[in-house]
Amino acid sequence: MRSPSHTLAAGLCLAAMLSALIGLTVHTRAVAAGFPPWVTPLPLTQRDFRVFPNFTDSSANDNVVPHPHFPGATGAALAIWKAHTEWSAVPRGGDGAGDGWAGNPVLGDGGALFETHYQGLAVMPGGTNDNVHSAIDGGICGGGTFAFTETPTHDGWRIRYCDGGLFQLAWHDGPGAPTNGWDLQGVSTHEVGHALGLGHSNAAGNPTMAPAFAGTGVEWRSIEADDIEGVQAIYGIATSVKPVLLGADGSSEPGGTLVLTGTGFADTGNEVWFTSAGTVGDALVVSGVPADLGGTRLSVAVPLAAESGEVLVRSGTTATFAGLSNPLPLDVGGFPGTFAGSGQGVAGAKGFPVLSGSGDLTPGGPGFTLHLQLVKNLASGLLFVSTEVGALPFKGGTFVPVPVLAAVPVSVGGGGKLDLPGALPVGLPAGTTIVLQAWFTDSAAILGVSATNGLQLTTP
Repeated sequence: MRSPSHTLAAGLCLAAMLSALIGLTVHTRAVAAGFPPWVTPLPLTQRDFRVFPNFTDSSANDNVVPHPHFPGATGAALAIWKAHTEWSAVPRGGDGAGDGWAGNPVLGDGGALFETHYQGLAVMPGGTNDNVHSAIDGGICGGGTFAFTETPTHDGWRIRYCDGGLFQLAWHDGPGAPTNGWDLQGVSTHEVGHALGLGHSNAAGNPTMAPAFAGTGVEWRSIEADDIEGVQAIYGIATSVKPVLLGADGSSEPGGTLVLTGTGFADTGNEVWFTSAGTVGDALVVSGVPADLGGTRLSVAVPLAAESGEVLVRSGTTATFAGLSNPLPLDVGGFPGTFAGSGQGVAGAKGFPVLSGSGDLTPGGPGFTLHLQLVKNLASGLLFVSTEVGALPFKGGTFVPVPVLAAVPVSVGGGGKLDLPGALPVGLPAGTTIVLQAWFTDSAAILGVSATNGLQLTTP
């Protein structure tokens, strides 16, 4: 029994007619994305997913351009990873960038206490509760069935994509919308909805969980209001209690110290989940990690068996869904040079502003990005630059870059965040240090100005 399972057709069709044709059960409901009454949420132990790379269509793996929000993945694995990300509570990497289709500019729209985490490539299709995406001979699927989800006990799942055999149209991995065949990312987004517990929906607004689509399936990449209501109904609505990962600094080398910044970490007992180089699908967990700076920063040694993928934080020993943060992309070994936060800034309208960095600090290299977050909306300020770390009392906080060598005007948008690209010139010696801190006009701050933490950049 495959349940919930469904059929996909190129034109409008009736789910009930196709169900009768191939003898599968289709669950439909008009509201809340059709979550069936028997569904139970996926437990925290079943939030991992992997991809078995056995698609026979060349178009399923012809996207060989990596994206920084999905390190280490291309082709079908990248398309399927993006599909999972769409159900995440908050936009990927803060801005949700990564989709190649204009109809879905933001990846991460769920707003629920639901997260999954990428565990790389699988070495075999796995069983029906091993959380693996894989292709299957289209001749086995039967007429009209293009993909289906198996959830035998809803303590895990398996998603299959009919490929070859009677299946005549190819899967396409994007990133843009295909002109023929089927959109792997869009169909995957629909199937992940089944895996997390949603049935079909016939609500208005073109929900991702509709039983059929009229084009290539690309429109299913973007979950809609009914889909969002469904995942929130099953897992709960994300609140301020849920930890949020904002940035990663320090070293991403195995054995190095990774510094994670965010909100909602417990003072003691946090878990940090990494993508594992192993093949069983379980996260690589580092337990007992303390946080400092009021639960906004923690430091953890990168496990030797970690690989590029994602990092998440589980706050303390919280067993509920509210204890698991959003996943943050992590390129293991991909931070040439180091970004190291120092101290805590001055709180403003949104709490303590955060300054972090990511990318390549190699002089003459491809460059890096500075990330300003949790700043007052539409605030203006200055980014101060030095080559030394100081500790000068100033405006209720500590002024870090002393002596100041430069001050760069900065203004954040309505979301209270800003990304600043940069690059270091050729010729800087190894071990060169650059110290940064931003200060903003903020009437909610104790003396009218808020400040970020200090950030120290060191060239490799």
